[in-house]
Amino acid sequence: MWNVMSARHQKFANTCSYPIQCCNTWISNARSGNTPATKSSAMTKEESMPASPASYIPIDEQQLDKFAEKANFLLQRVKWSPLGEMFESKEKNTGGWRESSLRYSVADELSLIRIAKTVSRDPLLLLEGINHSLILLRHGLTLGMHVSALYSKFSGLETLISLNTRGALSETQKTEFREKYETASAIAIFSTAYYMVWELSRYSSEEISSVTMDFRGIPEMNLTAPLRAFDCMIYYYAAYLKKSGLVHVETDFLKMTLLYFQGIIDEIKNREASLKHRDFFSSRRYKLTGSDFSLNGFDASVGTQAGTMEFNRVELNQIVGNRDAKHKARRLAERLLCYDKETKQNPMYALGGLSFVRMGHGEPGTGKSLQIAATATMLNDFCERIGIPFLFWPMPDNLISTFQGGSAERAIEWFRPLKDPNKIIYAPVDDAENNLEDRTRQGISAGVREVIAVFLRNTEGAYAVHYGNSVIELFTNLPEQLDKAVLSRIVDRFYVGGAMTREDFLDQDFLWWRRFGEIDPEFIGMTEPKDYTFLRDQELVSSISKAYEGLKRPSEERIQVIFDKILRKHKPDEHEFFARFFHAVKQEFPFFTSRDVRNIQSAVNERIMDFDLEPQWLEDPKCFFLRDYDSKKAMIIELMKSNMKGLSFPEIRVQETIRYLDSMVKIVFAQEERKLNEMTSQLLLQEKAAKRFSEMKRGALR
Repeated sequence: MWNVMSARHQKFANTCSYPIQCCNTWISNARSGNTPATKSSAMTKEESMPASPASYIPIDEQQLDKFAEKANFLLQRVKWSPLGEMFESKEKNTGGWRESSLRYSVADELSLIRIAKTVSRDPLLLLEGINHSLILLRHGLTLGMHVSALYSKFSGLETLISLNTRGALSETQKTEFREKYETASAIAIFSTAYYMVWELSRYSSEEISSVTMDFRGIPEMNLTAPLRAFDCMIYYYAAYLKKSGLVHVETDFLKMTLLYFQGIIDEIKNREASLKHRDFFSSRRYKLTGSDFSLNGFDASVGTQAGTMEFNRVELNQIVGNRDAKHKARRLAERLLCYDKETKQNPMYALGGLSFVRMGHGEPGTGKSLQIAATATMLNDFCERIGIPFLFWPMPDNLISTFQGGSAERAIEWFRPLKDPNKIIYAPVDDAENNLEDRTRQGISAGVREVIAVFLRNTEGAYAVHYGNSVIELFTNLPEQLDKAVLSRIVDRFYVGGAMTREDFLDQDFLWWRRFGEIDPEFIGMTEPKDYTFLRDQELVSSISKAYEGLKRPSEERIQVIFDKILRKHKPDEHEFFARFFHAVKQEFPFFTSRDVRNIQSAVNERIMDFDLEPQWLEDPKCFFLRDYDSKKAMIIELMKSNMKGLSFPEIRVQETIRYLDSMVKIVFAQEERKLNEMTSQLLLQEKAAKRFSEMKRGALR
């Protein structure tokens, strides 16, 4: 239990108790529709001068102090006349709504402090989370008041307020006055709400995300004046807490607070385009001194702490075929778990054994979605055993927005949790061609272009911060439809082909009918194969090298010609071979770049590190996973040395080069091949139709 003025927040409380010089005048005039016209002599240089787009206007605590009294007043009591029924009448229970007293447009008074005490079940002390919310709200209110006041200075609203006080506004100025007052009101509550969501998303995010709540939206928003806007916003917030019947405990309080202020943000974003003279705010950026919090106009990209998405549990041995893909999934899980939270580094990533962007591709119905579920299941189980948080974070289906800039904003929000250094993060992108479609294709939407731009910026380059604790895995039926720049970011590629052999189809049948046999062993009544034990071929391989032993030459004819030409003059154990080979490929395929060479080199790195971890490491996390970074790195290097003794470096290079180039050419020319097949099929149909028509014509003549 925490006191409202706990020692933890005493510093902020002290700064908020300084004498108020101009707040009372500002409040009283604002309630009557006016605000003081004279500028404070203490106005800082930052307040009086516009900021360039590239710089931040600093906001410090002293600037916010003058609004603390009004913020405290709003927490103590707020009065409003609600419009009609706020909540539906339903039977009172912990998950639904209850009978509301908000039925008539009469003045109603609520107190956040009293509501907080009621939920805390203590007349003096508040629960920590509730206390924290009120402290944040007080700070957010002072921030909103200050930023709104700055807008008044920058936009000339102060001058209009002064003229309005004297009754000297022209008709044109009256319109401008109302428009700017509305925008100032929107800025005030948006700044407060944005700060609340920004802060709360970093506070007990896992507990908050576990609470489900039926939030019905913002009942009313008043933008006639900043103080009216605050009264309206705080009243309905208090009403949700007290009258909705949904808030009973601390986590309910936190969840409702987060949902409510997110709702305020959404409402303002919906009205943003209609707000006049907003450029005086949108063109500026504000930063809270001593904090990472910043305001960039009405940008609502709140860096939320994401909660893991639900997924169906699937074991790898329940997937038939796809040996390469299943092996890749196991290696991915093991390598991600080598991440060290203390140093925010991963020895596997540092040694080149972990790629950030991967791709699985194959025909529809071959097990790509099962692969995602199995990878998530394995990572989740490993993380629980080791005691590190796991985030399953698939790219959402609704990423593309119809609003300009909306898709980029959503993509930025999706990428933000991937930079959290405190979790193991698996981010699959199923049906990747939907959001990452080739930008050169006809009819491509602006939203897709925005998403791709964000994707490229966050996967390589100055913005791409990788700790080795996260991975993006694309899955697609149509890799040729992916944007070429996106494809170039993909280091590790694997084919998902589903069941391919007689044994695979035996096992696929077995996984289906064995449940009936478990119910009644005599029900199946079929003879089992004599030369095969069910699921034997679905066991995970210890090394993928065995699967590549027969990979000596490219399968793509275009690459074969180049390969054979270079092979006649140089051998794969010569450095000259690969230099000549890559140069010849570049001449034949101009889109082949140094990034492709780096991708091949990364694939070789992973092959060199394709070894099993010691069994006891997985059984007892203290043996390896819970050790310090340097110890883990040294242990991995020892395994790496042992694995290298049984490998041929030239052979691995040839195999990975062939795999990459074969895949590259297949993808690039797949669209052309598909069109040729369609045209051929159409010509055959026309030929058959002509033949059938000729036969029908001859029959009619008879």
